[in-house]
Amino acid sequence: MIAELQAEIADLRSQLDQIDNQSLDSWLTAMQRSGVAMRDFEASLSWRMTRPLRFLRRVQVAIGDVGVGGVTSIALGRLRGGHRQQ
Repeated sequence: MIAELQAEIADLRSQLDQIDNQSLDSWLTAMQRSGVAMRDFEASLSWRMTRPLRFLRRVQVAIGDVGVGGVTSIALGRLRGGHRQQ
């Protein structure tokens, strides 16, 4: 009886490992495909044309977070070759 249960446990663990490996393989395949899709998307004309709008949106969010003075200080620091201070 105990030997049968131990054999069943080993079999179930083996099945679980197979399922985990299938999930990992599926996830890795999806990540590889999404990387290619994202690279193609970023190379598109619409992505390149909307770059200034995305930049302005980041500035707008930063102004909301740290205020105009903080954003101005960050921008001046970057123009002078410095790094953003946290």
